[in-house]
Amino acid sequence: MINMDKVINWDTTLREGEQQPGVHFSLEQKLEIAELLLEKYKVAETVEVHCYQHTLNDAKKMVERFGKDRIILHHRLNESDIDVSSKIGKNVYVGMFIGTSDSHLKALNMSYETLKEKVKNVLEYAHQSGVKIGKIAFEDAPNSNIALLRELLEILNRSPVEIKTISPSMTVDRFGPEHYRKFIRKIKEFTDIPILVHYHNDLGMAVMGCWEAYKENVTIHNTSVLGLGERAGITPYEQWAVYFKVNGVDIETSYIWDLAKIVMKYSGIKVAPNTPVIGTNVFTHKAGVHARKIMVNPATYEPFPPNFVGRSDRRIVLSHLSGRSNVLLKLRMEYDLNLGDVDKNTLNRIAERIREYSVKWNSDISTEEFEKIVAEELGVSIEKIISARKVAQPVSALVFVKVEPDHLSYVGRMIRKLISEAIDISEVLGKDVDLKVSITTSSLLLVNEYTDKIRSIKGVKETITYIETSKY
Repeated sequence: MINMDKVINWDTTLREGEQQPGVHFSLEQKLEIAELLLEKYKVAETVEVHCYQHTLNDAKKMVERFGKDRIILHHRLNESDIDVSSKIGKNVYVGMFIGTSDSHLKALNMSYETLKEKVKNVLEYAHQSGVKIGKIAFEDAPNSNIALLRELLEILNRSPVEIKTISPSMTVDRFGPEHYRKFIRKIKEFTDIPILVHYHNDLGMAVMGCWEAYKENVTIHNTSVLGLGERAGITPYEQWAVYFKVNGVDIETSYIWDLAKIVMKYSGIKVAPNTPVIGTNVFTHKAGVHARKIMVNPATYEPFPPNFVGRSDRRIVLSHLSGRSNVLLKLRMEYDLNLGDVDKNTLNRIAERIREYSVKWNSDISTEEFEKIVAEELGVSIEKIISARKVAQPVSALVFVKVEPDHLSYVGRMIRKLISEAIDISEVLGKDVDLKVSITTSSLLLVNEYTDKIRSIKGVKETITYIETSKY
């Protein structure tokens, strides 16, 4: 029987996230994200952070702020790393990892016997050092020798140090979720230590890998917001939470959109528009028949409503496929307008102009072009239509920067450090411009704030900012 009312998230956004190329969190950002995960939204029982000599200060601040029981200090399975984590204090929880498959051991130049001896010695050293073990991860465990894993687990079972979880990790998904379930079932025969699922999303199966393990009553799972992590990342928190909830597990999901936006902002990661749960297209409808059915019952094409995950951005995209119902639905959903006097003939004219535009330019119609057509057909100012928007539009800006000689590299790196929503920072060969910075954010106010930050950087002579409007 599955325990359908319990699942526990051990979040690894700050640890796996920083292993994703281009992602770097400042201490202030780590504290804010952890605050959301552990306290404001209470979506995680623990948060993992890297703990090496160069990250020791950040790790210490995290433990001081949130407590020893809720921060897992993550590092390799060896004595020297324990020396670092133990500097934070007695009874801190560490998370350690080591590869156990033949390919990993070959890369480590390590035999089975050497591995077993190492694990035994490190556990004893951890006990003597006064640290606790939040998790021990065996990398590539499903591809490891099962007899070796059994012997390693017997060592863990006899260890004098407290071990909160073991993680036989699917660090490279070669086999799929059903294989992982059978593997977990076997592992549970060897130990009573709680199992933690850590499943990489190489084949897009990480959520299902967690679900299959859950069928074996494994309730502790590693996730990261946006699925941040190595290669294709790990189990995306937002997809994991929604899938488990729609399948009967009691998880609060109404804060997901706010949490995702913060992590997108600080990580600089923009998800694809068709990304499940948080992609811009998830509640976007284009075909006419879809729009008509959505007006009657949104569940016809939506497995859950936008407010299920804290969103309010159901949208209608107009094209040559659009009719009067699409236009009416878009006006109702996305604009706060009095539509009582808009008759069928007016709606038909708007729809016809939209179809003509789409066919002529072989494209969907932009928000700006739609608003222009509506303003003309309703006989009102375009400013009135824009001011009636109920759904916020992202703001994209180009900032061109002139830099003092010999400061180009420094300025570029400082912009990257200060502005996580700078999606592209490029050197430009030209007389009047040295850097081009592309920024996508939620408001003009933030664009101005970011421009001021750029101007404050040592070596910046001047900036020119352009706001993008219509897209063609």
